Amino acid sequence: MSERLDLVNYHEYNFNFQSLHLTKNFQIHPYLAIKSTDSKENKGFGKPNPLANDFKKNPFQLCDLITEKTRQDKPEVSIIILNYNQSELTLKCVASILEVENTMRIEIIVVDNGSHINQVEILEQNKFKKYYILVKSTVNGGFGYGNNLGAKFAKSEYLAFINNDTYFKKKCFSFLKNFMMSHPEVGVCGPQQLAPNNIPRSSFDHHHGIRRFFLGSYILEAIFKRPRRKAQFVNPVVVDFVQGYFMFFRKSAFEKVKGFDANIFLYYEEMDICTRLQKKGYKIVYHPGIDYYHIHEAYTSISLKNIGSKKVQILYS
Repeated sequence: MSERLDLVNYHEYNFNFQSLHLTKNFQIHPYLAIKSTDSKENKGFGKPNPLANDFKKNPFQLCDLITEKTRQDKPEVSIIILNYNQSELTLKCVASILEVENTMRIEIIVVDNGSHINQVEILEQNKFKKYYILVKSTVNGGFGYGNNLGAKFAKSEYLAFINNDTYFKKKCFSFLKNFMMSHPEVGVCGPQQLAPNNIPRSSFDHHHGIRRFFLGSYILEAIFKRPRRKAQFVNPVVVDFVQGYFMFFRKSAFEKVKGFDANIFLYYEEMDICTRLQKKGYKIVYHPGIDYYHIHEAYTSISLKNIGSKKVQILYS
């Protein structure tokens, strides 16, 4: 595995500009933390910082440094991965991300959706643990619930929600982040999905409404000039919704529509949230310029055994 940057790791320090006592909350990177030169005040906080006296003279310099360092160390992309009794598969997904995205500041958040205790222990003790934040839910609340939970811990302006049965051979997250930065009108985008044998799979879809129900996809695409799901594209395409296996959001857009609908346990979450984004004026884009691999339905095949059937199916006209 390539050598990579450590993930962002902030610690909370209490700080008072006038006395340098620890009294107020600030998010400060560890090596910018300023301690008083008073040995009593330093108890439990390590050695005094030699720059403390300089900051006493100009405390606002500390504000500038904190702001700049926070900007530099903030993750460029937060990647949220759901796990449900598939910990080994999840770790393979994490490993593939670390292998390709070895220069970008990323934040990986693994959300365990109520797995068996032995599966949780695998996530707690492994060689990749230092590279991700583990969020544990006591229940399997479904796709929307788990992803919303993970998003609460995300620090980046971009959120990538990916299935744990995906893996990567290219710098997919870097590519999509750059695309989103240059296209502020896009609320969410999705890359090209590939099968493990490199065969392209449909990476977007049309609303499952009355027209789709009666006409079918092929007639709908022909009559209403909708993009063909199985066609080969070169340029980005505006679509109704991208597949939920990999959704790359602008965080501000995700928060504007209040995230996924947690009442939808499984299926149609991506159609629902993309429809709400469109109503807010955002575009939904499929980008064929970058791809990822999807083993396909490793998560759903297990969870459906316990669910029995999906709770909700939504029809959009």
